[in-house]
Amino acid sequence: MKKILSFSLISFILFNLVSCGNDKLTNEQAMEILKRDYKEVCFSELRTKGILDRFKNTKEKKSYKLFMSNSKELENLGLIKLSIRNRQNLYTSYQESEIKFNNRAKIKYQIKHNKAIVANAEVMEIIGISQSDKSETATVRFKVDFKPTPFNKIKYSNNKCVIGTIEKEIELKKFDTGWKIK
Repeated sequence: MKKILSFSLISFILFNLVSCGNDKLTNEQAMEILKRDYKEVCFSELRTKGILDRFKNTKEKKSYKLFMSNSKELENLGLIKLSIRNRQNLYTSYQESEIKFNNRAKIKYQIKHNKAIVANAEVMEIIGISQSDKSETATVRFKVDFKPTPFNKIKYSNNKCVIGTIEKEIELKKFDTGWKIK
């Protein structure tokens, strides 16, 4: 009986010592959580129409040609339907182009009111973790890479979407089921 009681007591002490040491969040755990649960996208308004007045300046013509080139790439990917109309009146002659999004693109890139996802975030690495000894929260600093979607090519240039790698911070909280994004 004493052996069982001693074994139980030793097991209890060892379990508590081991579990107390596991309260710290590791880089591997943080990376796994962020890869699984961290989702960030960047939305932007898209340019969906282009008009080329045949008598306008060269800068406007270059902009229209770039719009047409990028739109044709999207059409080749099967994401849009590009319609082109040649118009003419007494004073001018122009070409009008318009984009129509297909249903697959509307769902995948969450297109509404000519706004779509133009970049998706992918967690690259954990830079560091700040956690006090008794705290059940941790601040994780990490690098995230915003990768452009095909619609990044026809976004308006005045948006605030970053393409490339940046550093971010996020809070994680320890629950009885493990660490979760706060």
